[in-house]
Amino acid sequence: MFELIATICLWYTTISPDKPLCFVNAQVLTMKFESESGCHLVLNDLVRSLDADLRARQVGMGLVCTPVEDEKPTIGETPGVTDAPHE
Repeated sequence: MFELIATICLWYTTISPDKPLCFVNAQVLTMKFESESGCHLVLNDLVRSLDADLRARQVGMGLVCTPVEDEKPTIGETPGVTDAPHE
């Protein structure tokens, strides 16, 4: 199993005008892949789809396909957490 991991950097922010403000190891929660090649196909599609918009906003994003080491719960699968309203 493979998953997409993103690093997202914002340039020229008021909080950090001299250095990019980066968020590291952002897991794309809804995407898991049986093979590395399948992961790379989606990664390449995302790059093509997002490139112009990210450049216009001065945002950089690095994506990498990594093996899933252990199955961690994702949103909606977290024990004790449901989408059902409380009664």
